Amino acid sequence: MEKVAEILPDKKRRHGWTRAQAYGYGSLANFLITLTSLIGILLIVFADHCKAGNQYLVDFFITLAASTMLGDAFFHILPRVLKIHVHSLTGDSHDDHDDD
Repeated sequence: MEKVAEILPDKKRRHGWTRAQAYGYGSLANFLITLTSLIGILLIVFADHCKAGNQYLVDFFITLAASTMLGDAFFHILPRVLKIHVHSLTGDSHDDHDDD
């Protein structure tokens, strides 16, 4: 993290944002993501009143969870496959395990 601080000026970060703006936008994004998950929980709670659509809602959330996990795994493997997996800025050398 120290090397990143040397590259970027202290007052202004990428895109011309100050540190406070970056934390503010990050907190806002986190709040919106959390809000969408709470809306999903409320849908499940209130779906008990409508038994016909309840199974479709459960199937939708199971499918969403499975596709999210598969997408996350894909995006974690992608840098390794494209040979752009670099740790030069953080100093992590992966000396503690083999590079298959």
